[in-house]
Amino acid sequence: MEWLAYWHWLALGLLLLVAESLGAAGFLMAFSVAAIITGTLAFVLPIGWQIQLLLFSIMSLISAYFWWLFLQKRAKPSDKPNLNRPLSGFVGRTTRLTEALVDGRGKVRLNDSNWFVTGPDAPIGSQVRIIGTDQDLLVAEILKTAEASEQDHGQQQGQASPDGVDEP
Repeated sequence: MEWLAYWHWLALGLLLLVAESLGAAGFLMAFSVAAIITGTLAFVLPIGWQIQLLLFSIMSLISAYFWWLFLQKRAKPSDKPNLNRPLSGFVGRTTRLTEALVDGRGKVRLNDSNWFVTGPDAPIGSQVRIIGTDQDLLVAEILKTAEASEQDHGQQQGQASPDGVDEP
């Protein structure tokens, strides 16, 4: 019962090539190559349809693997690696908390937007540095708490000027 002839495979290979030209991004190319190889071997060798199907399956896997290798060698690193990761652009920046960090969660304002931040608990107004990202959260470290900032500001105001008069 030889119902699967060599020309079936060659026709399938050409049909897959035409479908590939419509924009399958190389996906159908591997199956097209496998079908053409199977058709060529079926023309040269007297093999049954079971072996033809097995050969097509094996050749599909092999050609898909080599197509994947080809694409991996062609791929070049992006000149904008953080294009689809907007939070990564905030790493290293310093800002103040607009909402207190309570139970490890608060808010900061960067680039005219409020962003959720995670880190150690700190009061509103504390100075933080963004040190990383965790999915859709910014990870912050506390540089100076709001109380420390107020104390520093108070000490600077409380210092006497050289002529003995406090500055306002």
